[in-house]
Amino acid sequence: MIEKQKFIATPMGNMPFDWEKYTLSELSEFITKGATPTTYGFKWQDSGITFLRSECVSELGYSESGVAFISKEAHDAMERSKIKGGDILISITGNVGRIAVYPLDKTEGNINQHIARVRIIKKEIANREFIYYQLNQRNYRNYYLGIITGAAYPQLSLKQIRETSVYLPPLQTQKRIADILSAYDDLIENNLKRIKLLEQAAQNIYKEWFVNLRFPGYENTHINEETGLPVGWSNSELDSVTTVQSSKRVFLADYVDNGVPFYRGKEISQKVKHEDVSEPYFISHEKFREFDSRFGSPKENDILITAVGTIGNCYLVRNSDVPFYFKDGNLLWIHSYNENVSGFYLIQYFQSPIFKEILNSITIGSSQKALTITAVKKLNITVPNNEMLEKFDSIIKPTMKQIEVLAKTMTRLKAARDILLPRLMNRTIEV
Repeated sequence: MIEKQKFIATPMGNMPFDWEKYTLSELSEFITKGATPTTYGFKWQDSGITFLRSECVSELGYSESGVAFISKEAHDAMERSKIKGGDILISITGNVGRIAVYPLDKTEGNINQHIARVRIIKKEIANREFIYYQLNQRNYRNYYLGIITGAAYPQLSLKQIRETSVYLPPLQTQKRIADILSAYDDLIENNLKRIKLLEQAAQNIYKEWFVNLRFPGYENTHINEETGLPVGWSNSELDSVTTVQSSKRVFLADYVDNGVPFYRGKEISQKVKHEDVSEPYFISHEKFREFDSRFGSPKENDILITAVGTIGNCYLVRNSDVPFYFKDGNLLWIHSYNENVSGFYLIQYFQSPIFKEILNSITIGSSQKALTITAVKKLNITVPNNEMLEKFDSIIKPTMKQIEVLAKTMTRLKAARDILLPRLMNRTIEV
């Protein structure tokens, strides 16, 4: 048992008394934040230099989600926003305090104004990975949330980041702690890569069968000249083969500290990216039973689509998610399929480039885009015959189940790492 006098109380929690205290500015090159290319007169590109938006700093660390591209000319012009492999990235608006490391194999890139860059240069006393893990503790996230400024647009200032205190043991101890924790992150990353490969494989099958029409037996299949589809297939509005609706209104007064999970677009977007729901909301069991008995609630293989803000994130509900309820207007609920469509089939359509391409044409609003029930109901989709749907589901269902298993494993690994992290940092567990 570590004696109490061996710890010192800090705004970021208890720290070992014999660890040296530094500010990030003492260990780093000039700490800066990014900018937006359009303010410099540059446009986005389909390829080029990597440009990171706020979504790239996720609950799981660095994420390719949200990556955009700019020209080399724009990259060079935005000197203050340049990053390189190994830089620590801190979210300073929105999900304040999220931490990521730009991968070492990345050569160059840029960040937007919602991300700050910390580049550790005092390598003789500070291990970059150790500092990343120390900043990634919940205590630091809570500390940042407690010092953000700005009522209308809360954010961390660069001054606050520069003055952030970190506590360093001997360099060898730092490296050992970082090695232990990075082993968990490596496993999490490997699982995430496997999930992405499985998701891409499912998309490839969907495209080959239902876009390119190269499904099993296509060579001997008769085509309807009027529709251009195999005989027995059709183009139908989504509303004719499934139910599209939202939820009943849940008011702020209905929120409780514990109960049935209540998801908004933010939480569903996190689940789409296989992140944990970091700050869940709840409604009471009584309120959920009332809604469920009168109006129904999402079940396994139903689909939810984000409809405001970040539009078009689509999530296939898992059995482990149930029960939960969701916010009206923020999410669209698709369920009650007929015999020629299924959740496994529809989720591939909603995650396909075809659906992404038509989103802009069916959303409304100038400043705040929204996806409406009416627009989604009128979506034209290819409806295969029952035999082909069954063949497709027989292949995709095991793939989706494997993704679910890998996602659960990631959750357990992250939970184990998050339990271990503060214990290593405050020396409850000695290294």
